[in-house]
Amino acid sequence: MNYKPCGDKILVKAPDVKDLEKTKSGILIPGPGFVDHIWAEVVEISDGFYSESGAFCHVTAEVGDVVAFHKGVGLPVTLDDEKYLLIRDIDIHMKKKRGKNGGCSKPNRENVSGDDS
Repeated sequence: MNYKPCGDKILVKAPDVKDLEKTKSGILIPGPGFVDHIWAEVVEISDGFYSESGAFCHVTAEVGDVVAFHKGVGLPVTLDDEKYLLIRDIDIHMKKKRGKNGGCSKPNRENVSGDDS
């Protein structure tokens, strides 16, 4: 993929409308994945972000994880004719596969400005 989320953002594959159940009369009813939350596959993650305290935080999901988040969350985006949602790391409630360590590390005070001098 040629796109990389920034900050605390995670790109997930947009849920498919076929996950909606259809009644005999044609009314669409949200299926199990749409009742309270949505499950979606993570396709790209950011490199991480700095918290207000200056600690560097990794996002909690990895590419390939399947994560749950509340319906209505995320920014719908279309990239290369594919539909995705751009969600914040904090919006993820759970994931099906455990990834590497998420969370914050102690701030590195030695080169906070980004200068190599």
